[in-house]
Amino acid sequence: MWPQVLQHVGRVGRVVMTGTRYWPVDQPQERLRATLTLIQEHYPAKRAWVLHHGGCRGADIAAAQVAHTLGWAVRVHEADWNAVGIHRKAAGPIRNREMVNSTDATTYLVVHPKTDDLEELRKVRGSGTADCLRHMFRHPGVTFYVVTDPV
Repeated sequence: MWPQVLQHVGRVGRVVMTGTRYWPVDQPQERLRATLTLIQEHYPAKRAWVLHHGGCRGADIAAAQVAHTLGWAVRVHEADWNAVGIHRKAAGPIRNREMVNSTDATTYLVVHPKTDDLEELRKVRGSGTADCLRHMFRHPGVTFYVVTDPV
């Protein structure tokens, strides 16, 4: 998939997503499909799409599966849980920061069943989604899409 994406450098849409590990992957994902399709339609000049995610179970896997069916490339940014010199709990936040800062994305997808209020989600202590949102909010001029229910 990457060679096709690289043919369209400059016309590649990049979406960084974050979401709950408890998202039901065994259900139909109509809302995710509709949202990713809406993103594509919102940017018709883009010729290829890449979904960036953290490789966690739940929402990351569900979104990646839907993206694949739409012909998107998928880039996984896994946390290095065994990195020397960092505390294990820091691996996820480090991955989130690097994923958000390195992709040049202008569109963010948040998948979480609790609320579509991003400010409320951002304040949840100990949440990987909240941590990722804090990094996302540091980038002005981006567009957020929120999915709160699979169907």
